[in-house]
Amino acid sequence: MLEKSGVDIVYCIPFSLELAGMSYAEFLQTLKKNCPFDFLVLGEGACLGKKREGTPERVTELGKRLDFQAEYLTKMQDEGNAISSRKIRELILKGNLKEASLLLGRPFALTGKSKTQELTFPPYVCLPPDGEYLVTINGLKDQPVIIQNRILKLVSVTLSEETLIFFQ
Repeated sequence: MLEKSGVDIVYCIPFSLELAGMSYAEFLQTLKKNCPFDFLVLGEGACLGKKREGTPERVTELGKRLDFQAEYLTKMQDEGNAISSRKIRELILKGNLKEASLLLGRPFALTGKSKTQELTFPPYVCLPPDGEYLVTINGLKDQPVIIQNRILKLVSVTLSEETLIFFQ
């Protein structure tokens, strides 16, 4: 999807306590130093940095000093309603994975590493409610899994080291 949109490179920066404590200016200066860029594309209303102080106005002003242009994309709509990560997380937490997948534009998926039949997820990973689900695991369709207390247990297969799980 990103490639079709003309995106050349995507950097995924793991969220950490150190990152969470950075001001928007410190974050953008570090990012620009380590990954020089001319354009920064953000979603409508996105705020960066500690306490969300990096408002669109402040980021745009900082861009003038650091020599980059910030562009804010309008929110995508679904039947007149804005699609947001908050809405998608709420749907996942309620177990409404079909609607979450529609808003994502792809099936809801999890990835993890394990050599056992269990994956444990930290509190910041959005999971559906405890229960049994049919999933596709590394291409194997209709595999039952059980989620209980933030642990995903496979019923019939053993995980490979790197596992991709698509919820149906």
